[in-house]
Amino acid sequence: MPAPVRPHAAPASAAEGTSVRDLVDEARRVKAIELVTLHHLNVEQIALRLGYTDAATFIRAFRRWTGTTPGACSRC
Repeated sequence: MPAPVRPHAAPASAAEGTSVRDLVDEARRVKAIELVTLHHLNVEQIALRLGYTDAATFIRAFRRWTGTTPGACSRC
């Protein structure tokens, strides 16, 4: 019987002090800034593309990452 396959991302990231949640959050942050500044999408569309259940949750995360709202950032 072959040995079970074990995911390597979680142990490696945990050893480095970074959780999977932190990695997902960082990937969302980078993509959110790109979508807000480069694409003509509304906040609801961006929230859904990034896997948020609603725009309010996305707006709170965006404000935590950048110190501003997506609407204010898109006009920058």
